[in-house]
Amino acid sequence: MLTIKGIHASKVDWAHLPMSDLALGCAMDCNYTLHLEDKIRKGMEKDGVTSAYDKVLNEVILIVGGMERRGIKANTNHVKVLEAQLTEEINRLRKILDTSSPIPGAGYTPHSIIEILFTDEKDDDGNGGFGLEPLEWNILSKLPKINQENLQKIRDNIFSKTRATPKEILGAEFIDVYLSWKKRVKQRGDYVYGVTKALEYNQDGRIYSQYNFNIAKTGRLSNSSYSITKLEEGKNKGSLVNKKKNKGVSFHTLPRPEDDDDVDPEALSINLRSIMGADDGNVFISADYSAAEVRVLAHCTQDVNLLAAFESGEDLHKFTASLIFKKPIEFITKQERQIAKSVTFLIVYGGGPTKLASQIKRSVSFCKQIFKKYFEAFPGVPRWIEAQRGEIKRTGYATSLFGRRRRLPNVNSPLKAYQERALRQGVNFIIQSSASDLMLHSIWRLHTLSRKHGIALDLVATVHDSLEIQAPVESYARAISLLHYCMSDLGYLKELYGWTFDVKFKVDIEAGVAFGGGVEVVSDSNLKAVNTDEIMEYYKEHAAA
Repeated sequence: MLTIKGIHASKVDWAHLPMSDLALGCAMDCNYTLHLEDKIRKGMEKDGVTSAYDKVLNEVILIVGGMERRGIKANTNHVKVLEAQLTEEINRLRKILDTSSPIPGAGYTPHSIIEILFTDEKDDDGNGGFGLEPLEWNILSKLPKINQENLQKIRDNIFSKTRATPKEILGAEFIDVYLSWKKRVKQRGDYVYGVTKALEYNQDGRIYSQYNFNIAKTGRLSNSSYSITKLEEGKNKGSLVNKKKNKGVSFHTLPRPEDDDDVDPEALSINLRSIMGADDGNVFISADYSAAEVRVLAHCTQDVNLLAAFESGEDLHKFTASLIFKKPIEFITKQERQIAKSVTFLIVYGGGPTKLASQIKRSVSFCKQIFKKYFEAFPGVPRWIEAQRGEIKRTGYATSLFGRRRRLPNVNSPLKAYQERALRQGVNFIIQSSASDLMLHSIWRLHTLSRKHGIALDLVATVHDSLEIQAPVESYARAISLLHYCMSDLGYLKELYGWTFDVKFKVDIEAGVAFGGGVEVVSDSNLKAVNTDEIMEYYKEHAAA
């Protein structure tokens, strides 16, 4: 019998175990899984969520498995372009660091960064650091922690101060540039070098990604780089060692092109998403839900003004800004729109005035007023939040629109901070989980209906609230129309669950030869008018590039 006690599975040399033990282990896994499925199903029946699982989730698992196996063609030409762009940006940011560092020639090792940010004493040459206050200390080294989260909080705290000193401001700006530099270095390593290594190993011109259903508490699909472990020759003659081989990248960490700009206006706009391309003879099509979570919030709260914002077809954030700042929409400034956008999404994700202050670089008192004005403009939102908080405290769990539950034992914790965190997580879960399940339903419907109606298309990826497909050049217009229909028409909810969604869903669609660089698709309410001429012109121009 297979007995490997006290040894983690990753440390076991499976290659040298007897086949009889391996076979027995696999059989036991299957047996345990079967019994576990029976136990879990009884729990689902008790909670009343078997319908969503049987009708949608169980089917989606198989569809997503197909996406994993298929992979995506790498846009190899753009990988080379990205390497040049990122190297240029890394060098530009490094020059800014060199000129703004108060300690010339210190370098940017962890110890150097600690010296630059937190020391105040001048050395023999008269150079000293910014003298910032550390947030946390490492117990063993007794040095300040300088991970990204801590540095971001230090930066946020400075920008949220009513009276920050000039030296503190310079220190916070240095942190901004340093984090941007580190981000670009990581992006080059993960996406340029990572994809290059993956392609060398795969030998098929494709990159692969692994989807996870059970990591995010909301049920949202998470994504990670797909890697495998292979036995290879070791350093010593005749020895074998396990080597991890990368087959791709995480698609979910690819930033949106519009969010990829540095705080510096001179920063390059780098489209990392375009490493994903369409197979020869196919058009790459990306469909993105517009403000999905906010639309779920509008449906849940039934706030009159929030519902009106979506019904009007106006820009959501300008509409919100006009209510907050009591100005006509046409007079709303870019800055006011950004403030409205920030506060809207912070409410969805459980943030508050302090977080808003760090984002827009205004005082906490100003941001408290913004939140107050938002709740006055949309009174249904705070009423709904308070009602959900009460229900979560009463039951100990939060429930999404589709019946998913997240248990939150800390809602009754004697520690106020733990309790508040759990309540924020619960309210956020209702919104995010519901939006996530709408995406899973879209995947299931697109797969099912495309085969029912004989529409040629392949599901290739999901990235956050977007769904990526490819379709043959000769028939992609039908694929676009079906994609738009599956994501925007929510009438099926009445048939499946007995309730309707009260907010129209807007879907933004682009089509081209790669992800993140296509032509916007215009489709009317009847899904007939697709600007095929413009897309074909774009395709012919870029397909050979």
